Amino acid sequence: MLLLILLLAFLWQLVSHPERISGFVAWIKRKTGNRPIVYSLEKEIWAFRDAGIQLARETVRRTPAMAAVTAMIWMCDFLVPSALLIGMGSDPSFLLSITSQIILAIIAILPLTPGGSGVAELSMTFLYSKFVPPLLLGPLVILWRLATYFSNIVVGAAFAGASINGMMKR
Repeated sequence: MLLLILLLAFLWQLVSHPERISGFVAWIKRKTGNRPIVYSLEKEIWAFRDAGIQLARETVRRTPAMAAVTAMIWMCDFLVPSALLIGMGSDPSFLLSITSQIILAIIAILPLTPGGSGVAELSMTFLYSKFVPPLLLGPLVILWRLATYFSNIVVGAAFAGASINGMMKR
């Protein structure tokens, strides 16, 4: 808690009283003997400050667009089970499906306990059992998990591999 308070105080001083941070950095330079790492640290502190101020200014103008894009991304995520149900020849019940996905998103952010894997799958099975035929429930949960979770792992691994490969070539 103390570290968080110190960090917030530092950030506040960085924005509202940069001269105090400048004095603090000068004090560190005197105490450490002008080491190169202190100059690098100072450069990064001021770059962080400038980027934060620019982000704060730009964010105000772009907030509606960012909110719209975020809502579209979430809606695409929430419509995956409905698309799977349509593909399986069943009524998607859009409103119930989206409501169930919102509940699942809330459940998914809860910290898992040891042995708690499968909470999302069990929750989805329970929520969708109210309006999906029992014959389609198992395949729906499996396909939903493949589409949302495992595809992210595969795509993420591919991008991580490409990124590492690009760094190795430099």
